[in-house]
Amino acid sequence: MLCMLDPPDPLGQDQTIAVTEGDPVPLPCKRTGVPLADVQWFEETLERTDLRNREMLTYLFGVINNGIIIRCNVSNECGWRNRTFVIIGKAVATLLPTVQCLNSYSCSSYGGCSVHLPYQHIVTVSAEARSFPDISTVVLQNQTQQEIGRSTIPIAGPPDDAYRVQLQFNVSEVGNYTFHTEDANASLIIAVTADHAIVSATSSPAVLTASAPSQGIMCVARSYPCQSEIVWKQGNVTMSGVDSRVFDVDGANLVTSVLTVSQCNGLGSYTCELVAHAEERSIDVEAEPMFVNDSARLAFDVSEGGNVILDCRSTGCPVVSVSWSGTGANVPTGDQDCVTLSTVQPKDSGQYVCEVRNKHGVITRTFTVSVKVEPDITNSSKMAVGDVNLPEGARVDVFCDARGYPSASAIVWTDSQLAKKYGRNSSAVTSDGSYLTHSVLSVNHTGTYTCSIGGTSEELQIQVVARLTITFTTENANLDQTGSLQLMCQARAFPTRPIITWSAVSGDGISMTLSDTSVELPDGSYSQTSTVAVTSVGIYTCRVEAGPDDPIQKRNISVKAMPTVFSVDTQTSFASTLRQSSATATQSPESSNKMKCGCISTASIAGISVAVGLCSAAISSLLTYAAVARKHKAKRHPPDRVGFGMTATTSPTSSPDYEVPDHGPMCARVSGPNETLTSSALYAAMGGNGGGASMSNNPAYDAIL
Repeated sequence: MLCMLDPPDPLGQDQTIAVTEGDPVPLPCKRTGVPLADVQWFEETLERTDLRNREMLTYLFGVINNGIIIRCNVSNECGWRNRTFVIIGKAVATLLPTVQCLNSYSCSSYGGCSVHLPYQHIVTVSAEARSFPDISTVVLQNQTQQEIGRSTIPIAGPPDDAYRVQLQFNVSEVGNYTFHTEDANASLIIAVTADHAIVSATSSPAVLTASAPSQGIMCVARSYPCQSEIVWKQGNVTMSGVDSRVFDVDGANLVTSVLTVSQCNGLGSYTCELVAHAEERSIDVEAEPMFVNDSARLAFDVSEGGNVILDCRSTGCPVVSVSWSGTGANVPTGDQDCVTLSTVQPKDSGQYVCEVRNKHGVITRTFTVSVKVEPDITNSSKMAVGDVNLPEGARVDVFCDARGYPSASAIVWTDSQLAKKYGRNSSAVTSDGSYLTHSVLSVNHTGTYTCSIGGTSEELQIQVVARLTITFTTENANLDQTGSLQLMCQARAFPTRPIITWSAVSGDGISMTLSDTSVELPDGSYSQTSTVAVTSVGIYTCRVEAGPDDPIQKRNISVKAMPTVFSVDTQTSFASTLRQSSATATQSPESSNKMKCGCISTASIAGISVAVGLCSAAISSLLTYAAVARKHKAKRHPPDRVGFGMTATTSPTSSPDYEVPDHGPMCARVSGPNETLTSSALYAAMGGNGGGASMSNNPAYDAIL
């Protein structure tokens, strides 16, 4: 009997097959031989009797492991042969979300997985990759395709032996987040969305303020990928003029809707609503105190006597109340909101504060009033007494008063040479609130002193002068036998130099001006000195004048004749002397009480009346004498020689006569102007030392009147 057995596979080789999970695997096992062989299938070591005698086995792989051994045996009477198949299961990488996916949203056709991201929160997105025998790497990208996460750590275990790699990430922005395996065989998009919601609104009540009397009340809605719509209502009335804008914040659509309200005309309750969504917010609008005039003047620099308006008009809801305080002299009282200060004075300077309040708050407005008094010189030595007189060698005070506000005036002194001087300053507050500065300057020099107010052009000049004064004159003097006398007159003045002139009230006049000098004294004043010579008795006037403000001053000087002894000049006769002096002589009988002269001759020589008694026995000798001759030098006779010469005496009418002892037959009487000749006698003695010897050689007796 013929017996034959073929191998189960034409190649007769074992085979390892990798198969994807869920894919069928055909396993051929050819049934041949004589007699016909039987086929047996074994899975691992267990026979699959249900598969006996099948020549082609289709294996559906569903379990992942490291490999399954499938063997087929063929056998007949001739023997047996087998073929082994090693099947390795393979799972292709897949990605699945591991978060709870929400329903798709109406404004987008996207139907994948989505999660909601609450406002200002975070949400976790996660996915898992499954694969075998390879381990997948999972990558997460944000909406800008930027990688933000990666994971390669497998988790093995039930329900099968496949590898699972999970990746989760916390996100704070909406958008599409993409998971994919690194080999790009699998990907998953999770959409992070924002549900329609009012996320913010103006707090209620909304209070209008002075800084924002007109402001917007706002409602903010957030959504993604859809866009919210907001409407405003007051009661059942839909408001117009709403400003709505859309912003991209954290990837979401942020819709802002602003309704503008202003002051009390916008008071009430307002509602912002989301269209097609049952969400709304209510906002009440009120107003805190507000000033009506935001540009009201707050600082006033006003001159004395001006007016100031304090504008504190205001509004508010509920109604406001007004009160005043301050440091000025006329702080308003009551609930006035607009106040006028009229004819202001320095004491009105200060701050005025108005306070406005209601239940929403308090506002204040501070007004500063500064009443300015322009620096002004109100009084001075010049205003009080005019020019100030400075006595010689003295010191005088000049003063200057200045008024000003808001600061005391600074008084500066300068002299004629613009040199700065320092006065004694003091300040006081006057009844009207201004400052009065009193400055005193002590000076010992004439000139112009300028009182000025520092920093201004206000100034006043004060003249310190020397009033015209006759400071010295020659005392009443006697004219002796020299026939000449110097008279002096001295005067002081400033600012004009004194002018001195002379005149004779009586007498023959002034022979000449010897000097007329002017000097400047240490105090700056001028001293004028005039000296003249007179040659006759009489009254002479020194007349002094200066500026137009100084009255003319005069001083009289009386010049008299004094008793004088004249020496006899043997070279000149008395008659010649009389002729040279243009004198006239008369003779008259001498009375019995006029000594013992036989006759009297009178003559006027050099303005002096001379009476000479002549006796006949001595007439021839007398003619050889010259007495009181204008052109001849007179010598004062010493007292012990009074009897040796000719003696002249003068005396006022009210004085007793002056008598000379009787020394001879000649007598003479000399009288000054306006004097009466009495019984005084002039004697010339002819005896003693030879008669008539001249004493001109003795200088001790020279005298010049």
